Amino acid sequence: MKRRLFIALFLLAGLLLTGCCYNSNPADYDFDREFSALFKHSDGEPSGKKTACYNGRIYYLSDESGEPGLHSMLQSGSDVRLELRLLDIRALLVEEDAIWCSAYVGITQPQYWDSPWRSFRLFRIDRATGEIERVADTPRKQVAKIMNEHCVCGIYRFQNGMLGLQTLTVKHYAPHSSQSYGVLLLDGNGPVDLPQEHPTLMARSVPGSGAGATFLLWRQGDALVGVRTYYRQEMYVKNLAGLFDLAQNREIFPAETAAQQYRDARPFHKEENVVYIAYEDEIEAYHMQTGNVWMHMQATDGEWIEEIRTDGMDCLLTAGRELWRIDLKARTGSLILTLPEEAVYVSLTNSRAIAAKGKKLLFYDLTGEQAEQTGTMELSTRIVDRRNKVECAGGWLFLYRFNDKTMRDELVEKVRIG
Repeated sequence: MKRRLFIALFLLAGLLLTGCCYNSNPADYDFDREFSALFKHSDGEPSGKKTACYNGRIYYLSDESGEPGLHSMLQSGSDVRLELRLLDIRALLVEEDAIWCSAYVGITQPQYWDSPWRSFRLFRIDRATGEIERVADTPRKQVAKIMNEHCVCGIYRFQNGMLGLQTLTVKHYAPHSSQSYGVLLLDGNGPVDLPQEHPTLMARSVPGSGAGATFLLWRQGDALVGVRTYYRQEMYVKNLAGLFDLAQNREIFPAETAAQQYRDARPFHKEENVVYIAYEDEIEAYHMQTGNVWMHMQATDGEWIEEIRTDGMDCLLTAGRELWRIDLKARTGSLILTLPEEAVYVSLTNSRAIAAKGKKLLFYDLTGEQAEQTGTMELSTRIVDRRNKVECAGGWLFLYRFNDKTMRDELVEKVRIG
């Protein structure tokens, strides 16, 4: 009964906040209405934007039970359950004792800005009791302030218990608006402060980025935080470049095709005391103890790097319609695939790439010297559309489409891709 009460109140709050705003122009307050594909490191990730895997089940946003909310199913597609009633999700993490989600709570009218936008807030749901905690309601004022001013769009748990949050801030500088991605680290004492004036590892200019561009790198336990700062119209802007888990040797928040954060410098691999950083179309390696440049190479022919997969010192990276294989040790690269026009990558592993064009999925084997197309799959809905989002989990592909009337992303297709 307690669980149902909490969930019902949560859903009611979302409905009350959204009901009076449907007649507004959706373009004014939905800042991710551009085609987006989330690249995950593995098919069984416990986190994502709208999907995650945990203990043999796939968790995903859907309304197939007749109610919108977080559902789960076995990897076979059977035993579909409604886990939690909510309208939309921007970030999800499933753990043994809790589910963390950045859930849609309604339309927000930001200060100093003349247009409302869709607002998401971070919640923790206790899996044993069903109790829902809104993180912004914490008595710790600093955490509450940050949670009320930013939308959480990525959640990650480090092995030492620290929580990494990717945040999105929308600012309006008439007549334009801009998105800025940031990172917040939370431990048992609250937010971990990273003063940009004193990076713990290095601060240096970013090649090819124009005057005022600087790359800052901090280390906080197992977390490696890269931030790119630059001047724009007399305002100092701080952007997330990347968050890296040193213990797991992996980039934490992968690229999204629509998010543009891949255009910032970001750490993606570590070998002993050397960390490798990608920016624009180049790769540099820095020694973590001295801060000196270990190596520098041109990774592509000019297309900016988007998604990266590493296997030791070998890596695959996408850049526009191109797919490159890079040998970091030899500092060489080769182009192994160029997609057809109007096709985009939607998934990448060390052995397979999946692309989308129109209603078709294109599958490529990457185990040879050159990529080889192995098959196609046709969906009933056009995949690459400015209202659509794609995410893979547990051997399934989920296609979401933004509904202008309900003001939320809705599942339109889920297909098994193996």
